[in-house]
Amino acid sequence: MAKYIENGPLPIQPISDAKASILDFFVPGFSRISTYLRIDLRVYAPLLYYFGLFIFICRRICIYLWVLLETYYNKNPLLSE
Repeated sequence: MAKYIENGPLPIQPISDAKASILDFFVPGFSRISTYLRIDLRVYAPLLYYFGLFIFICRRICIYLWVLLETYYNKNPLLSE
């Protein structure tokens, strides 16, 4: 028969409770998935931050250009019908 290890170490190290509780609030089940896949959050956090910042800046630029074009086309009598 096979012997069972009673007090052996866990094969997967759990992440800290503070990180798990914050991430589990926004992404339910993230702590279990990250411990199973052994994801290091210190690698992906800056990437997510910069990606979010890039998206925010692009959105602001698009809104500014849209308003600028609307103003131009509304004030130009040759372009309006």
